[in-house]
Amino acid sequence: MASEWMTRLKETYSLDYRSMAVFRICLGTIVAFDAFLLMKAGDVSFFYADTLGSLPRHMWIEKGPRY
Repeated sequence: MASEWMTRLKETYSLDYRSMAVFRICLGTIVAFDAFLLMKAGDVSFFYADTLGSLPRHMWIEKGPRY
């Protein structure tokens, strides 16, 4: 009885080499993309900082569009 239960459990939750290969490819892609984002994280302050950015708030207030 126990061996039948174990056999059914192994058949249900076993992994194929192809599915493991797809998982490794996807994981590698995610890690590479994450490393790319970490390299670009140093430039975030240029675009999103209030005083150091590409268009600081004081310049926006002085020279921004008037509606």
